[in-house]
Amino acid sequence: MILSKIKSIFSHKSNRVMYTILTLIVFLCLSVLFMFHKTTGALLTHSSNLIKGEWIVITVSNSQNKSDLWLLNTKTQIKQKILNNRDVVVTGKVNTTGDTLLYSDAIGTNPWDVFRLNISTKETYQITNDPLGQFNLNFGDEKGNIIFAKSGDKNSPVPKISKIDVIKKYGKIIDFGPDIAVQDFYVYKNKIIALTFSYNEFITKRFKEQNDSSKIKYTIMEVNTNGGEKKELANINAVRLDSISLSKSGNFIILGGQGVKNNEKGFYKLNVNGSKLSTLLTQEQLKKTNKIMEISQPYIACLSANEKNIYFVAVPIGTHEATFMGLTTYPNSLYCYNLEENRLSEVFKVPSTFIPSISFTYQ
Repeated sequence: MILSKIKSIFSHKSNRVMYTILTLIVFLCLSVLFMFHKTTGALLTHSSNLIKGEWIVITVSNSQNKSDLWLLNTKTQIKQKILNNRDVVVTGKVNTTGDTLLYSDAIGTNPWDVFRLNISTKETYQITNDPLGQFNLNFGDEKGNIIFAKSGDKNSPVPKISKIDVIKKYGKIIDFGPDIAVQDFYVYKNKIIALTFSYNEFITKRFKEQNDSSKIKYTIMEVNTNGGEKKELANINAVRLDSISLSKSGNFIILGGQGVKNNEKGFYKLNVNGSKLSTLLTQEQLKKTNKIMEISQPYIACLSANEKNIYFVAVPIGTHEATFMGLTTYPNSLYCYNLEENRLSEVFKVPSTFIPSISFTYQ
Protein backbone atom coordinates (compact mmCIF):
# COMPACT_ATOMS: atom_id res chain seq x y z
CA MET A 1 0.00 0.00 0.00
CA ILE A 2 2.73 2.46 0.98
CA LEU A 3 4.77 1.42 -2.06
CA SER A 4 1.77 2.06 -4.27
CA LYS A 5 1.35 5.58 -2.86
CA ILE A 6 5.04 6.34 -3.35
CA LYS A 7 4.81 5.21 -6.96
CA SER A 8 1.75 7.37 -7.42
CA ILE A 9 3.54 10.42 -5.98
CA PHE A 10 6.60 9.90 -8.20
CA SER A 11 4.35 9.35 -11.20
CA HIS A 12 2.52 12.60 -10.46
CA LYS A 13 5.77 14.51 -9.97
CA SER A 14 7.10 13.03 -13.19
CA ASN A 15 4.09 14.35 -15.11
CA ARG A 16 4.62 17.80 -13.61
CA VAL A 17 8.30 17.74 -14.51
CA MET A 18 7.52 16.64 -18.06
CA TYR A 19 4.87 19.35 -18.35
CA THR A 20 7.35 21.96 -17.12
CA ILE A 21 9.99 20.78 -19.58
CA LEU A 22 7.54 20.84 -22.49
CA THR A 23 6.41 24.35 -21.50
CA LEU A 24 10.01 25.55 -21.48
CA ILE A 25 10.67 23.98 -24.88
CA VAL A 26 7.59 25.66 -26.41
CA PHE A 27 8.58 28.99 -24.84
CA LEU A 28 12.12 28.71 -26.15
CA CYS A 29 10.87 27.83 -29.64
CA LEU A 30 8.53 30.81 -29.68
CA SER A 31 11.34 33.06 -28.44
CA VAL A 32 13.66 31.82 -31.19
CA LEU A 33 10.96 32.33 -33.81
CA PHE A 34 10.25 35.83 -32.50
CA MET A 35 13.92 36.79 -32.50
CA PHE A 36 14.36 35.30 -36.00
CA HIS A 37 11.39 37.26 -37.29
CA LYS A 38 12.60 40.45 -35.63
CA THR A 39 16.16 40.01 -36.90
CA THR A 40 15.00 39.09 -40.41
CA GLY A 41 12.66 42.06 -40.47
CA ALA A 42 15.45 44.37 -39.35
CA LEU A 43 17.78 42.93 -41.99
CA LEU A 44 15.15 43.32 -44.69
CA THR A 45 14.47 46.90 -43.61
CA HIS A 46 18.20 47.65 -43.58
CA SER A 47 18.59 45.99 -46.98
CA SER A 48 15.66 48.01 -48.32
CA ASN A 49 17.27 51.21 -47.07
CA LEU A 50 20.54 50.27 -48.75
CA ILE A 51 18.87 49.62 -52.10
CA LYS A 52 18.51 53.20 -53.28
CA GLY A 53 17.69 54.43 -56.73
CA GLU A 54 18.86 57.19 -59.00
CA TRP A 55 17.86 60.76 -59.77
CA ILE A 56 17.60 61.33 -63.51
CA VAL A 57 17.35 64.90 -64.82
CA ILE A 58 15.66 64.94 -68.22
CA THR A 59 15.73 67.79 -70.73
CA VAL A 60 12.50 67.89 -72.73
CA SER A 61 12.12 70.08 -75.85
CA ASN A 62 8.82 70.70 -77.64
CA SER A 63 7.71 71.85 -81.09
CA GLN A 64 7.11 75.39 -79.77
CA ASN A 65 10.91 75.75 -79.35
CA LYS A 66 10.74 75.66 -75.57
CA SER A 67 12.41 73.27 -73.15
CA ASP A 68 11.72 71.98 -69.63
CA LEU A 69 13.69 70.07 -67.04
CA TRP A 70 12.12 67.07 -65.33
CA LEU A 71 13.37 65.09 -62.33
CA LEU A 72 12.68 61.35 -62.09
CA ASN A 73 13.19 59.33 -58.91
CA THR A 74 13.78 55.78 -60.19
CA LYS A 75 13.10 54.27 -56.76
CA THR A 76 9.63 55.79 -56.35
CA GLN A 77 8.97 56.55 -60.05
CA ILE A 78 7.86 60.05 -59.01
CA LYS A 79 8.26 62.60 -61.83
CA GLN A 80 8.54 66.33 -61.18
CA LYS A 81 8.93 69.28 -63.54
CA ILE A 82 11.59 71.54 -62.03
CA LEU A 83 12.19 74.09 -64.83
CA ASN A 84 9.59 75.26 -67.30
CA ASN A 85 9.32 76.98 -70.66
CA ARG A 86 12.96 77.90 -71.31
CA ASP A 87 14.06 79.48 -74.61
CA VAL A 88 17.15 77.26 -74.98
CA VAL A 89 17.97 73.60 -74.39
CA VAL A 90 18.67 73.69 -70.65
CA THR A 91 20.63 70.86 -69.02
CA GLY A 92 21.28 70.13 -65.37
CA LYS A 93 22.24 67.76 -62.57
CA VAL A 94 20.99 67.28 -58.99
CA ASN A 95 22.85 66.37 -55.81
CA THR A 96 22.50 63.00 -54.04
CA THR A 97 19.51 64.13 -51.95
CA GLY A 98 17.70 65.54 -54.97
CA ASP A 99 17.03 68.95 -53.42
CA THR A 100 19.57 71.11 -55.30
CA LEU A 101 19.86 71.53 -59.06
CA LEU A 102 22.80 72.91 -61.02
CA TYR A 103 21.81 73.91 -64.54
CA SER A 104 23.05 75.77 -67.64
CA ASP A 105 20.78 78.41 -69.16
CA ALA A 106 21.10 81.37 -71.54
CA ILE A 107 18.62 84.08 -70.64
CA GLY A 108 17.73 86.58 -73.35
CA THR A 109 20.84 87.56 -75.31
CA ASN A 110 23.19 86.57 -72.47
CA PRO A 111 25.72 83.72 -72.92
CA TRP A 112 25.39 80.37 -71.22
CA ASP A 113 25.73 80.62 -67.45
CA VAL A 114 25.46 78.29 -64.47
CA PHE A 115 22.60 78.58 -62.01
CA ARG A 116 21.80 76.81 -58.74
CA LEU A 117 18.19 76.07 -57.80
CA ASN A 118 16.78 75.06 -54.42
CA ILE A 119 14.08 72.72 -55.71
CA SER A 120 11.76 72.99 -52.71
CA THR A 121 11.90 76.80 -52.23
CA LYS A 122 12.46 77.62 -55.95
CA GLU A 123 15.23 80.03 -54.90
CA THR A 124 17.68 80.54 -57.79
CA TYR A 125 21.25 81.78 -57.59
CA GLN A 126 23.33 82.74 -60.65
CA ILE A 127 26.85 81.34 -60.25
CA THR A 128 28.68 82.47 -63.39
CA ASN A 129 28.54 85.58 -65.54
CA ASP A 130 31.12 85.30 -68.31
CA PRO A 131 31.24 84.80 -72.12
CA LEU A 132 32.75 81.29 -72.04
CA GLY A 133 29.71 79.12 -71.42
CA GLN A 134 29.63 76.07 -69.13
CA PHE A 135 28.05 72.66 -69.69
CA ASN A 136 28.22 69.08 -68.33
CA LEU A 137 27.81 70.25 -64.74
CA ASN A 138 28.99 68.16 -61.80
CA PHE A 139 28.81 68.74 -58.04
CA GLY A 140 32.10 69.14 -56.19
CA ASP A 141 30.25 69.08 -52.87
CA GLU A 142 26.72 68.29 -51.77
CA LYS A 143 25.60 71.93 -51.50
CA GLY A 144 26.94 73.00 -54.88
CA ASN A 145 29.48 75.44 -53.46
CA ILE A 146 32.16 73.70 -55.51
CA ILE A 147 31.14 72.81 -59.06
CA PHE A 148 32.81 71.41 -62.15
CA ALA A 149 31.81 72.20 -65.72
CA LYS A 150 33.02 71.69 -69.28
CA SER A 151 33.91 74.98 -70.93
CA GLY A 152 36.14 76.62 -73.48
CA ASP A 153 39.23 78.67 -72.66
CA LYS A 154 39.52 82.35 -73.58
CA ASN A 155 42.42 81.63 -75.93
CA SER A 156 41.34 78.23 -77.28
CA PRO A 157 38.20 76.43 -78.51
CA VAL A 158 39.44 73.17 -76.95
CA PRO A 159 36.91 72.05 -74.27
CA LYS A 160 38.42 71.85 -70.77
CA ILE A 161 37.17 71.21 -67.24
CA SER A 162 36.51 74.28 -65.08
CA LYS A 163 36.49 74.12 -61.29
CA ILE A 164 34.44 76.92 -59.70
CA ASP A 165 34.43 77.89 -56.02
CA VAL A 166 31.09 79.62 -55.55
CA ILE A 167 31.88 81.09 -52.12
CA LYS A 168 35.34 82.42 -52.99
CA LYS A 169 34.19 83.37 -56.51
CA TYR A 170 37.27 81.70 -57.91
CA GLY A 171 37.74 79.44 -60.93
CA LYS A 172 40.54 77.40 -62.43
CA ILE A 173 41.02 75.23 -65.50
CA ILE A 174 41.97 71.56 -65.16
CA ASP A 175 44.14 71.00 -68.21
CA PHE A 176 45.33 67.73 -69.76
CA GLY A 177 47.44 69.42 -72.45
CA PRO A 178 47.03 72.17 -75.08
CA ASP A 179 45.64 69.76 -77.72
CA ILE A 180 43.66 67.53 -75.34
CA ALA A 181 39.90 68.14 -75.36
CA VAL A 182 37.40 66.83 -72.81
CA GLN A 183 34.36 65.10 -74.27
CA ASP A 184 32.74 64.27 -70.93
CA PHE A 185 33.70 63.73 -67.29
CA TYR A 186 32.36 62.35 -64.02
CA VAL A 187 33.19 63.34 -60.42
CA TYR A 188 33.42 60.57 -57.82
CA LYS A 189 34.93 60.66 -54.32
CA ASN A 190 37.38 63.53 -54.91
CA LYS A 191 38.38 62.07 -58.28
CA ILE A 192 37.52 63.11 -61.82
CA ILE A 193 37.21 60.47 -64.55
CA ALA A 194 37.58 62.28 -67.89
CA LEU A 195 36.98 61.13 -71.46
CA THR A 196 39.56 62.97 -73.58
CA PHE A 197 40.73 63.10 -77.21
CA SER A 198 43.10 64.98 -79.49
CA TYR A 199 41.35 68.09 -80.78
CA ASN A 200 43.61 68.24 -83.83
CA GLU A 201 42.85 64.61 -84.72
CA PHE A 202 39.14 65.30 -84.41
CA ILE A 203 39.27 68.41 -86.63
CA THR A 204 41.42 66.64 -89.22
CA LYS A 205 39.28 63.51 -89.55
CA ARG A 206 35.83 65.04 -89.17
CA PHE A 207 36.23 68.36 -91.02
CA LYS A 208 39.35 68.39 -93.18
CA GLU A 209 39.01 64.78 -94.38
CA GLN A 210 35.21 64.78 -93.85
CA ASN A 211 35.40 61.18 -92.68
CA ASP A 212 32.63 60.46 -90.19
CA SER A 213 33.33 56.73 -89.96
CA SER A 214 37.04 56.76 -89.10
CA LYS A 215 38.01 55.94 -85.52
CA ILE A 216 39.47 58.43 -83.07
CA LYS A 217 41.73 57.60 -80.15
CA TYR A 218 40.03 58.38 -76.83
CA THR A 219 41.98 58.37 -73.57
CA ILE A 220 40.33 57.91 -70.17
CA MET A 221 42.14 59.96 -67.55
CA GLU A 222 41.87 60.10 -63.77
CA VAL A 223 42.80 63.25 -61.86
CA ASN A 224 42.07 64.55 -58.37
CA THR A 225 39.66 67.46 -57.96
CA ASN A 226 42.52 69.93 -57.63
CA GLY A 227 43.92 68.93 -61.03
CA GLY A 228 46.86 66.88 -59.74
CA GLU A 229 47.90 63.23 -59.74
CA LYS A 230 46.93 62.61 -63.37
CA LYS A 231 46.77 58.97 -64.37
CA GLU A 232 45.94 57.31 -67.69
CA LEU A 233 43.42 54.49 -67.23
CA ALA A 234 42.74 53.28 -70.78
CA ASN A 235 42.91 54.05 -74.50
CA ILE A 236 39.94 53.21 -76.72
CA ASN A 237 39.62 53.66 -80.49
CA ALA A 238 36.05 54.42 -81.50
CA VAL A 239 34.04 56.23 -84.16
CA ARG A 240 32.60 58.32 -81.34
CA LEU A 241 32.29 58.28 -77.56
CA ASP A 242 29.76 60.68 -76.11
CA SER A 243 29.55 59.97 -72.40
CA ILE A 244 31.41 58.58 -69.42
CA SER A 245 30.31 57.76 -65.87
CA LEU A 246 31.20 55.47 -63.01
CA SER A 247 29.10 52.71 -61.48
CA LYS A 248 28.01 53.30 -57.88
CA SER A 249 30.39 50.55 -56.73
CA GLY A 250 33.25 52.45 -58.40
CA ASN A 251 34.36 49.26 -60.13
CA PHE A 252 33.22 50.03 -63.67
CA ILE A 253 33.40 52.90 -66.14
CA ILE A 254 30.27 53.22 -68.30
CA LEU A 255 30.65 54.54 -71.85
CA GLY A 256 28.18 55.44 -74.58
CA GLY A 257 29.12 55.65 -78.23
CA GLN A 258 29.59 54.00 -81.60
CA GLY A 259 32.15 51.75 -83.24
CA VAL A 260 34.05 50.63 -80.16
CA LYS A 261 34.26 47.03 -81.33
CA ASN A 262 32.75 46.91 -84.83
CA ASN A 263 30.31 49.55 -86.00
CA GLU A 264 27.73 48.96 -83.28
CA LYS A 265 25.98 51.74 -81.36
CA GLY A 266 25.37 51.35 -77.67
CA PHE A 267 26.80 51.20 -74.19
CA TYR A 268 29.88 49.56 -72.71
CA LYS A 269 31.37 48.61 -69.35
CA LEU A 270 35.09 48.98 -68.67
CA ASN A 271 36.89 47.73 -65.57
CA VAL A 272 38.13 50.79 -63.70
CA ASN A 273 41.73 49.64 -64.16
CA GLY A 274 41.14 49.47 -67.93
CA SER A 275 41.78 45.72 -68.13
CA LYS A 276 38.50 44.53 -69.64
CA LEU A 277 35.94 46.15 -71.95
CA SER A 278 32.55 44.47 -72.42
CA THR A 279 29.31 45.39 -74.17
CA LEU A 280 26.28 46.20 -72.00
CA LEU A 281 23.63 46.89 -74.65
CA THR A 282 23.55 47.66 -78.38
CA GLN A 283 21.07 49.19 -80.77
CA GLU A 284 20.94 45.89 -82.63
CA GLN A 285 19.77 44.10 -79.44
CA LEU A 286 17.07 46.71 -78.87
CA LYS A 287 15.74 46.46 -82.42
CA LYS A 288 15.00 42.78 -81.77
CA THR A 289 12.41 43.83 -79.16
CA ASN A 290 10.33 45.34 -81.99
CA LYS A 291 9.82 48.38 -79.76
CA ILE A 292 12.87 50.52 -80.55
CA MET A 293 13.82 52.11 -83.85
CA GLU A 294 17.16 53.56 -82.69
CA ILE A 295 19.07 54.85 -79.66
CA SER A 296 18.95 58.65 -79.48
CA GLN A 297 22.10 60.71 -79.72
CA PRO A 298 24.13 61.66 -77.78
CA TYR A 299 24.65 58.15 -76.41
CA ILE A 300 24.16 58.63 -72.66
CA ALA A 301 23.36 55.84 -70.20
CA CYS A 302 22.75 55.49 -66.49
CA LEU A 303 23.65 52.15 -64.91
CA SER A 304 21.48 51.52 -61.86
CA ALA A 305 23.03 51.35 -58.39
CA ASN A 306 22.51 47.56 -58.26
CA GLU A 307 23.96 47.25 -61.80
CA LYS A 308 20.89 45.32 -63.00
CA ASN A 309 19.26 48.06 -65.09
CA ILE A 310 20.44 50.59 -67.64
CA TYR A 311 18.53 53.80 -68.45
CA PHE A 312 18.83 55.54 -71.83
CA VAL A 313 16.86 57.54 -74.42
CA ALA A 314 15.58 55.91 -77.61
CA VAL A 315 13.09 56.37 -80.45
CA PRO A 316 10.00 54.12 -80.33
CA ILE A 317 8.84 52.19 -83.39
CA GLY A 318 6.26 54.05 -85.47
CA THR A 319 7.53 57.55 -84.62
CA HIS A 320 7.56 60.29 -87.26
CA GLU A 321 10.01 63.16 -87.64
CA ALA A 322 9.26 66.58 -86.19
CA THR A 323 11.16 69.83 -85.54
CA PHE A 324 12.35 70.77 -82.07
CA MET A 325 14.46 73.86 -81.28
CA GLY A 326 15.33 74.10 -85.00
CA LEU A 327 16.39 70.44 -85.21
CA THR A 328 14.48 67.91 -87.31
CA THR A 329 14.50 64.60 -85.49
CA TYR A 330 12.29 61.93 -83.92
CA PRO A 331 10.31 62.26 -80.68
CA ASN A 332 11.70 59.85 -78.10
CA SER A 333 11.31 58.38 -74.61
CA LEU A 334 13.39 57.35 -71.62
CA TYR A 335 13.70 53.56 -71.30
CA CYS A 336 14.94 51.07 -68.75
CA TYR A 337 16.48 47.77 -69.83
CA ASN A 338 16.86 44.94 -67.31
CA LEU A 339 20.22 43.37 -68.11
CA GLU A 340 19.46 40.14 -66.22
CA GLU A 341 15.99 39.47 -67.63
CA ASN A 342 16.49 41.18 -71.04
CA ARG A 343 13.31 43.15 -70.41
CA LEU A 344 12.62 46.63 -71.86
CA SER A 345 10.22 49.16 -70.33
CA GLU A 346 9.36 52.78 -71.02
CA VAL A 347 9.74 54.89 -67.86
CA PHE A 348 9.28 58.50 -69.02
CA LYS A 349 7.59 60.16 -71.96
CA VAL A 350 6.01 63.51 -72.77
CA PRO A 351 4.05 62.97 -76.01
CA SER A 352 5.38 64.69 -79.15
CA THR A 353 8.57 65.94 -77.49
CA PHE A 354 12.28 65.32 -77.87
CA ILE A 355 14.75 64.45 -75.08
CA PRO A 356 18.18 65.84 -76.13
CA SER A 357 19.98 65.11 -72.86
CA ILE A 358 19.83 63.31 -69.52
CA SER A 359 22.04 63.29 -66.44
CA PHE A 360 21.91 61.11 -63.35
CA THR A 361 22.98 61.03 -59.71
CA TYR A 362 23.04 58.05 -57.37
CA GLN A 363 20.91 58.53 -54.25
